[in-house]
Amino acid sequence: LTAMSLGFAPPERLTTPSGGKKPHIMMVLFDDFGWADAGWHRNATAPGGEFVPYTAEVQTPHMNALVAEGIELDRAYVYKYCSPSRSALQSGRNPYHVNPLNAAPDISNAADPVSGFAAIPRNMTGVATKMKAAGYSTALFGKWDAGMATPDHTPRGRGYDVALNYFHHANDYWSMQTGNCPVGEDKLPVIDLWRTTPAGDAPAHGYNNSCTGGEPEGAHPAECVPGPHGDHWNGGYEDSLFEREVLKTIADHDPDTPLFLFWAPHIVHSPLQVPQEYIEKFAMVHATDKRCEMPACQRQLYHAMVNYADAMVGNVTAALKA
Repeated sequence: LTAMSLGFAPPERLTTPSGGKKPHIMMVLFDDFGWADAGWHRNATAPGGEFVPYTAEVQTPHMNALVAEGIELDRAYVYKYCSPSRSALQSGRNPYHVNPLNAAPDISNAADPVSGFAAIPRNMTGVATKMKAAGYSTALFGKWDAGMATPDHTPRGRGYDVALNYFHHANDYWSMQTGNCPVGEDKLPVIDLWRTTPAGDAPAHGYNNSCTGGEPEGAHPAECVPGPHGDHWNGGYEDSLFEREVLKTIADHDPDTPLFLFWAPHIVHSPLQVPQEYIEKFAMVHATDKRCEMPACQRQLYHAMVNYADAMVGNVTAALKA
């Protein structure tokens, strides 16, 4: 499940059919979520005609319920990589017209100050800018991966009032690190976690964990301790931090002001890391998994992450209804 390109309506059309209050809008985007890893596609026939049976490791009850009471778009076509799909969703354009590459964010072409950077060109309008023009408060939490080279490329530059995000394709769920930055003869860890508030943009100091480096696949490492502003539900797990911010934004928001909230969890993108209780929940995968070189099998970790994602959706859905 990933992004579809959207055509943006003029701001004056963003009202209810009866002309009443503008609706609150939330978009949730999961990365690398396979078709057959969604519970509502089990006991179902795949687009190619193959029947996909029920299996116990695919558990998405909250999302199943949303699909049952909503509409599934089952003819959705997306780009094969994450950054082009995200750029399409934020800009409302076909991936080939906005970002045909899944390039690293530090790639640039000095001869082109508009389009010579990774992801969305500087002169394109984002969906949050349109929503702000329609009177919406705008918020973003999770994976950005739609540009970071200049202030125009950031969530603030694309119209978001507040954000807590990482910029790259992926970072570590426990250390929030993505690579190293050469400083003289040293290489310093890059902690890819950023905060946007009305006061400006800055590294999200205190929201990250105490550890650095690429942590092993699997559960919470003992050396990773949440910062003073971090998440304490699951040992500083990154998606718990994003979920907490989503829930707080919903709880604190004035319902008389329309809200546009874009939530892009890191899950289920690599690395395969998830709290221990979810790993244990899928121990039944051991018997059939062929990749168990680590403390937990790869398929076990992946389906544990899918189930964790579903639990988050359940929490946020309950908060929105309340």
